Amino acid sequence: MANEDKKDFNAMLHDNKDMPKFQIITDQKSIEKYGGSKMYFAPPIDYDKVMKKNSVW
Repeated sequence: MANEDKKDFNAMLHDNKDMPKFQIITDQKSIEKYGGSKMYFAPPIDYDKVMKKNSVW
């Protein structure tokens, strides 16, 4: 990743970015791909918790 030395990954991880949020999608191809018309967007810290929980490391 470019400019990693200038990024504060801890701050990025804890930035909620107005999440969690739900969004209704109308694109038929996306609905078929993801199995529904509603999408849930979680904050980055939630993704981090799930990845740590399921990690094999």
